[in-house]
Amino acid sequence: PWTAIVFVGALLTVVFGVLNMVVAVVVDEFAEARQKDVELMANELDENAQEDIKFLEDIFARVDEDGSGELDLDELLNGARKIPEFRHRLRVMDIDEADLKQLFYMLDCDGSGTIEPAEFITALSRWLHESKTAARFVKYNLEKAMEQQEQTRESLNLAIERMEHRRSEE
Repeated sequence: PWTAIVFVGALLTVVFGVLNMVVAVVVDEFAEARQKDVELMANELDENAQEDIKFLEDIFARVDEDGSGELDLDELLNGARKIPEFRHRLRVMDIDEADLKQLFYMLDCDGSGTIEPAEFITALSRWLHESKTAARFVKYNLEKAMEQQEQTRESLNLAIERMEHRRSEE
């Protein structure tokens, strides 16, 4: 009778040990499958990104009415009105016609008055997959307001210095 208790205890230990090993193998298999899924998703994202770049290159070429290789504000506005694919892309990004002028200045990183293909493609490709379009507009406006505030502060400081200089001369 006492040996039965020891035997049952040993048997349960072996059974739970084997079950633990089976669970470990199953978990390991699922972890490997998940890793392969992550790699597959990364490959799909890369393929989609390449397709998206080609799509945006095509849109850029169609929006570039004069064939200069750069977009000015009028071309961007006309392209948004005339090219359905571009209009749909902007709509998905929650950019309406009222926002296009601001979009133009945001994309014109170098301040040249035109948008180059790289500026256009990089921003529109990245922004489509991020739900931060509104935040980007707010950030852009805030940065511009801060620049204007800094310029105003510098002008005021210069004016104060002039006034103090004139007052000290009197």
